Amino acid sequence: MEKFTVVIARVFLAMLFFISIIFIIKNIMSVPNGYNIYQDAMGSRGLPGIFAPISILVQFIFGLTLILGYKIKVSAYVLSIYSIF
Repeated sequence: MEKFTVVIARVFLAMLFFISIIFIIKNIMSVPNGYNIYQDAMGSRGLPGIFAPISILVQFIFGLTLILGYKIKVSAYVLSIYSIF
């Protein structure tokens, strides 16, 4: 039973990041200059615009590794550091 609980918890945690990606991409696609708006929003939080695609890739790649169970500790650390920023 413990194996299933761990897998379900990993999937739920990864889904938080996947839902975030869906909302980001939806907002980018719904407005003609949505990508520039997303970059400006990141800039207002103190991050340069170059981090816009990097943030989406980090969420996608490490969320996927959480679901697949590959390098779980590394993925969890990277996503927790990402969440802090």
